[in-house]
Amino acid sequence: MTKISNTIKFTLSYRKDRVDTFQIWAKRDDLAVGIAIAEKRNDNCFMLHKVFVHPNFRNQGIGTELMRRAKNEIAKYGDNRLVLYYGKEENPS
Repeated sequence: MTKISNTIKFTLSYRKDRVDTFQIWAKRDDLAVGIAIAEKRNDNCFMLHKVFVHPNFRNQGIGTELMRRAKNEIAKYGDNRLVLYYGKEENPS
């Protein structure tokens, strides 16, 4: 496993308008280099809306760490399912 640079800091925050949705940010200094967003969907399931790592910071374990932290946060709710939808994003012209 690739070691994450100690200059990358991870922070967890909940949306003020939706306490069932959280974000985990990966930042170097004040620059956001990655994010994971998850939302509670029902009694035992979260949906992962997004996991993104800036291309210049990929292959450093940041995405893996974002997923690990999201899984740990979801486990605090006693939930045991995480749903992830994936596919290509359409790029509007």
